[in-house]
Amino acid sequence: MREFWSIYKLVDDSPAQIIEADRILENSAKRQFRQKWYQARKEAVKLYYKDIVKEPIKDHEACQKELTKNQYMQAQLYWCTDHEVWESICDYWCSSKFEGLRNLGRVSRFKSEDIAQNRGGSRSFVQTESMLGKEHGPAAATNMNTYKCMKAGVKIVPRVEKVAPSTTLRSTRVLTPITQF
Repeated sequence: MREFWSIYKLVDDSPAQIIEADRILENSAKRQFRQKWYQARKEAVKLYYKDIVKEPIKDHEACQKELTKNQYMQAQLYWCTDHEVWESICDYWCSSKFEGLRNLGRVSRFKSEDIAQNRGGSRSFVQTESMLGKEHGPAAATNMNTYKCMKAGVKIVPRVEKVAPSTTLRSTRVLTPITQF
C-alpha cells in the first residue's frame, strides 16, 4: 500500500479522483495477487522436485509441470503454515477450473499476433536506439523503429556486434522497412 501511494498521487480529493484511485489500487492488487499465485505454484513444483524427486528444476521447467494433489501436499511452502489452507490451495491447483484457466492462458499466448511479447530484455530503449543508429545510420534510429526492434526481439549478438532479429514472419515484416535505410 505504501509503495502504491509513493507512485500515485491524487490531483485533488474530489470524489471522482478517489473513485479512480480506488479502481487503480484494486486492479493493482488483483494483478499482484495473480502474480503471487502463479509464483507460489511454480515454487511448490520446484520444491517438490528438489526435496522429493531429488532433481532440482529451473523456473521454466516448473511452469510446464503439473503435480497431483498428493505431490503438491508434499511441497508445502514455508510461508503457508496452516495445513488446511495449504490443502485448499492444492485443491484449487488440481481443479478443473484452474486447469481451464491455465489452458485458456496458454491458448491466448499462442494466438497472439504479437510474437515478441516483452522482448526488450535488459537492454534499454536508449541502448536499442543507439544500436540502430550505429548499424543502420542515424535516419534509422527513430522512436518508432526503436520500438519496433524492441517488440520484434532484435538483439546485438555478442562478439559479432550485428543486429540479429528473430526469424519469424511477423518480425521480418516489422524489420524490413528499417533495414532498407
